[in-house]
Amino acid sequence: MLTPLYDVPDALLNGRTVDDLEAVARRVKGDAALCARIVAAWAAGRTAYERSPHPERRTHDGFPGPDDELRRDDFHEAGWAEAVRIVEHFDDDRLRTFGLRLIYLGNRAVLPEVLAAEAERALTDRLLGDESGGLTLTAALAETDRLLPLVGRAAIASF
Repeated sequence: MLTPLYDVPDALLNGRTVDDLEAVARRVKGDAALCARIVAAWAAGRTAYERSPHPERRTHDGFPGPDDELRRDDFHEAGWAEAVRIVEHFDDDRLRTFGLRLIYLGNRAVLPEVLAAEAERALTDRLLGDESGGLTLTAALAETDRLLPLVGRAAIASF
């Protein structure tokens, strides 16, 4: 469990003080061989996943860098035109994709033609037949055809 020591209830400290635990942490940090074994044990137990082409499925691929964290905060405070400039400077492709989608859906008129085409192409590719997951147009139509007899066409027509 990772948490600041000042948040740990006394019952979980097993009679140790914060000073005791910090001393242990310093010893572990100072022992390069032990650190290497800990990292190796963690890596050995980790399930390897194939990298998804979709940013929604890569949320656990790591954290954005500090520069992107600042840009992300600025993005959420910015107007549309400024948000476009910020999106173009994200280092993390996930943030770039998410930001571009938000702008495309919120006010696509502010996007330069190249970025608008990039967003349109990505959304169209996902809708028309991406086999790596998500609901495609073909799958949505098939599911609609499957469900129509169950709910009755009259109910759909009156909707």
